[in-house]
Amino acid sequence: MSIKSDIFDRAVKKEAKKNPRKQRFVTYEKAKSILLIYESNEKTDHAVNKIAQQLKKDGKEITIWGFVNAKKILEAPPEVKVFCRKDTNLFEKPNKKIINEALATKFDLLIDLSLHTYLPLSYLVLYSNATMKTGSKISKNNIYDFILDFKQSPDNKKTGLNEQSLFDEIIFYLKKIQTTD
Repeated sequence: MSIKSDIFDRAVKKEAKKNPRKQRFVTYEKAKSILLIYESNEKTDHAVNKIAQQLKKDGKEITIWGFVNAKKILEAPPEVKVFCRKDTNLFEKPNKKIINEALATKFDLLIDLSLHTYLPLSYLVLYSNATMKTGSKISKNNIYDFILDFKQSPDNKKTGLNEQSLFDEIIFYLKKIQTTD
């Protein structure tokens, strides 16, 4: 365990005390505003763009945040808010401008399409103002309300998992699970 992870663990505990979340399940039908977050690169940008188009076609209001795991951003899709390592502190926490922007808008649903643990994205999930937060089980922290756990291969790699398949699985469950409210 690294010092950065320990500091994030403390941030999770502090946030839970300061702003306790009441876990709520939001169905796909009821989710009007959606925040997508992901690791931004040429391959994933294309996949997330397709996902965003699908959501817009379904009448959803979309905001997209991408994290580039580099010191600078070379190119980013215009509809995506992108940040990189230079926008984080020594412990990988995004700067106040990014955190404040994440808190500024209320979302019905946050979908984390990250396939690897990136602390800057984990902080974004932690501090975002979303009724329901969902993603894959890549973090040991309790930052999601709904988690998908994919099978691991013998070499401990997620099998067949990409942003589109993760999104498809999340949407499948959000459409199938019925709530009583």
